[in-house]
Amino acid sequence: MNKAPPVNVEDKELWLEINTFQCKYGRFSPEACEKLRERAEQLSSAKKIDDKTYLTKPICCKKCKEWEKLSEEVYEKRRKYLEQLKAQKEKEVKGEKKKKKRSIKIIVCPLCKKEKRLYARGLCAACYDKVYRKDRKKKKKKK
Repeated sequence: MNKAPPVNVEDKELWLEINTFQCKYGRFSPEACEKLRERAEQLSSAKKIDDKTYLTKPICCKKCKEWEKLSEEVYEKRRKYLEQLKAQKEKEVKGEKKKKKRSIKIIVCPLCKKEKRLYARGLCAACYDKVYRKDRKKKKKKK
């Protein structure tokens, strides 16, 4: 049996649906069921809480044979929920990456008079290189 840890969910009803199963004794998580089954069957060896209360194994837990199947169903629900969360996060990350990309602005370049993508300073890439490379060369010569 592949155990999956309990899933933290804000919605209580969803948490119960994912992390617990219904048996004859009540609604339990696999971990709580395991603790109940580990209790002593006899009063003499049972853990004593106070003068009148002993922690013994419930009668229905003594006869229960479905606990493995029920626990495995809960572990499977947990795995599916975690996979859904992972897929949802991946979609969000992809969406964020798309949002981070700068929006491409199309302009009519004032120098070449063509409709092109804005590069910098209101020019397309080709015109920007032509204009500002000359400026850089002039600045280098002056130094």
